Amino acid sequence: MKKVTMIITNPSENAINSMNVSWHSSLDFNDNYLMYHKKYSKGWIKVEPVSHYVDVFDKVYTISKKRKDFYQDVKFMHHEVTLTNLEADTYYSYKVNGCSTIYTFKTAPKEDFSFIWFSDFHAYPPCENRLKRASKLVDDIESLHKDADFLFCSGDAIAWGGSYKFWEDFYKIPCIKKYMVANVLGNHDFMSRGYLKDTALYFKETNNFPKNSYEGEYGITYHFKYANCLFIVFHNEHMGVGANEKKDKIEEAYNYLEEVIKENPSDYIFLCQHYQWMNGVNGKDTSFGYLRWKDLCDKYHIDLALAANDHTYVRSYPIYHDEINEAGTVYMQCPSCDGERGQNIEEVPTYPNKKIAKRYSTGPSTIGGIFVKVGLTGINTILYDKDMQVIDTCTIKKKVR
Repeated sequence: MKKVTMIITNPSENAINSMNVSWHSSLDFNDNYLMYHKKYSKGWIKVEPVSHYVDVFDKVYTISKKRKDFYQDVKFMHHEVTLTNLEADTYYSYKVNGCSTIYTFKTAPKEDFSFIWFSDFHAYPPCENRLKRASKLVDDIESLHKDADFLFCSGDAIAWGGSYKFWEDFYKIPCIKKYMVANVLGNHDFMSRGYLKDTALYFKETNNFPKNSYEGEYGITYHFKYANCLFIVFHNEHMGVGANEKKDKIEEAYNYLEEVIKENPSDYIFLCQHYQWMNGVNGKDTSFGYLRWKDLCDKYHIDLALAANDHTYVRSYPIYHDEINEAGTVYMQCPSCDGERGQNIEEVPTYPNKKIAKRYSTGPSTIGGIFVKVGLTGINTILYDKDMQVIDTCTIKKKVR
């Protein structure tokens, strides 16, 4: 592998005054450090990372861009930095020794902010257009909304999470150099080719998310504050689905969510996972989505629940105790954006789930992304298709907590 690669900016626990950075280096490169400053300022501040050896990708079966099958030879040092004492609502630049590229990010303001939400692009070198389409989508939304503060991905960024080159390709797209990126572990990010070695460590060792959850989930399940909003990020693999559901893990997740909400008073609360709340095709509430979380969403008046996975856009009305009610939660699913997923859905007046306000998919070629604006009076979302046509909008009024 290269001396320095896989540079990414992730949220810290409080992104108002701190930020996390992660990168990898080859085992023979020992001069690792980061230099940062306010954007356009002179002079650099040097920061030494916390580093550890990683071999979780080594000998994992994968495929090359030219479709050659092989076992990876990947061992590296993972370097993590938390930049602290930063100023709110401020752009910063940084560079990692061994790489000439300048990266930027913006710390959270105290109130209004926005982000670009995309998901399910399944980076896969033999089909490089997947990542190109996802990258173009983000760039196009950015061109319409110059004030986006960060990127949010609801998972399945990678086709096979155990394939190191797939992550490298993702981290090379232009928007990664300009934004902080929050991500959710999806089932594809968790898996290797042929399911021969599935683990959440692929996700953990390519990022530097806050290690503020609970045993076995540090850096995978996490929460962060951005301005006046609390994001709580879970994944589905540790809680299981259907016959493989793990009630003890679900209980741990419930306890964690309640503890985090009580310790972090916020104007808005976002609950995030990868698997869908509701099936966008048949209209059923999922056992691992809406049915698993609705009681806690009701109890704490979660504002917006973010998910993806079934490659359709789904937006519910605000739902409280299974009824449409302004005091309730809007459940929303981001569509796929690789142009090779999506579902064939029928728009019929008798669609069985009355909680759903809008669905969208154009079949396997679906490409869509969402711009989210959080303000003093509420949350506004806009769903765009690949041509930047507005497909759906939603306004969520601010709740009195």
